[in-house]
Amino acid sequence: MNETTTLRVPPFDVEAEEIVLGRLIRNGLDALDVFNELGLWSDDFYRPAHSHLFDYLVQTISQGESLAPADLVKGINAAQVLPYECNELLINDLSDRARPGVRTKAAAMRVIEAWERREIIKIANYIAALAFDDEQTTKEMRKGVADLADILNPSNRMNGRPYR
Repeated sequence: MNETTTLRVPPFDVEAEEIVLGRLIRNGLDALDVFNELGLWSDDFYRPAHSHLFDYLVQTISQGESLAPADLVKGINAAQVLPYECNELLINDLSDRARPGVRTKAAAMRVIEAWERREIIKIANYIAALAFDDEQTTKEMRKGVADLADILNPSNRMNGRPYR
């Protein structure tokens, strides 16, 4: 029998992440209010650069600073938010992804749902590893199952997701 190893990529949605970032650039505080209401956090993003940029934009908006592309580029580069040089083309591209008519709230939910799926996979793998380890107790496995149940409980999203 020939066994092959399949590399699987965790769930993520780059398009949705970029729409969320673009909406923050376009609408600032209004977009931030919606994302706060949904419970969207920077660690929901799969790409670290998107997570860091989300944090930077939230801070910039919260401090009432300019969201003009030139000002964002200057601030992002000065703070070394990204592992590469930011330019206005990147900022404008992100902004264009959130053009009017794009369902930003749905995009934010897709980002959150992808994070939830990654967490479910991580916890399920942890539970599976415990099940095959004779040194582990079922009490530890039950804790993993409880953590999984917390992720699947929609009310936790609105209550600050305490299991993080």
